[in-house]
Amino acid sequence: MKLNHRALFFVIVLIIILLMVLGSKIFGTGYTSAITDKNGKTIPGSIASLEKVNLGGMEQSILFRGYNKDNPILLWLHGGPAFSQMPIAHHYDETYHSILGIYM
Repeated sequence: MKLNHRALFFVIVLIIILLMVLGSKIFGTGYTSAITDKNGKTIPGSIASLEKVNLGGMEQSILFRGYNKDNPILLWLHGGPAFSQMPIAHHYDETYHSILGIYM
């Protein structure tokens, strides 16, 4: 009977993973929140945008974040096969506040 519980657990986990993947494809893969001040208001002139583009025949996402969209640009090509640092890019906002960060 113990083997059946393990098999059932494995099937349930597999179904949950499949539903998560399908949900991300159906409802979109992400967004980026606005850059805000201490009071939660959007900083005028800032930019926070997640765009999809076609590069080399593949759909790619590009994240634009900066306190001032007129500042110099830092193009950050990160990750590699199966790893992206885009979900943690907002942690670098304070470090790179004087530039416009573009994360690919």
